[in-house]
Amino acid sequence: MEKGGPGKGEAVKEYFKRPLDVIRAIRSLNSSGSLVSLPFVTASGEMSFKVEGSELTAGQMLRLLDENRLNSTGIRQFCANRAKAAGAD
Repeated sequence: MEKGGPGKGEAVKEYFKRPLDVIRAIRSLNSSGSLVSLPFVTASGEMSFKVEGSELTAGQMLRLLDENRLNSTGIRQFCANRAKAAGAD
């Protein structure tokens, strides 16, 4: 996966490559008390979830899981960094 994150439709592909890891990520979030929505696919073809009031793609969830940052603090930091990067564009 590219350093900048998944491209269009990449999150859906990530789900099909690593479905058990996506399920493990959701279960981990649920067991820690985080609310996770049912999955939905955006108009650009990305599988997304609402987590802790933020929207994360399956690929982003897997990245946070791989980096051992899939928790409330890690999600807040990730979303803050993403917003900061979007503001710099």
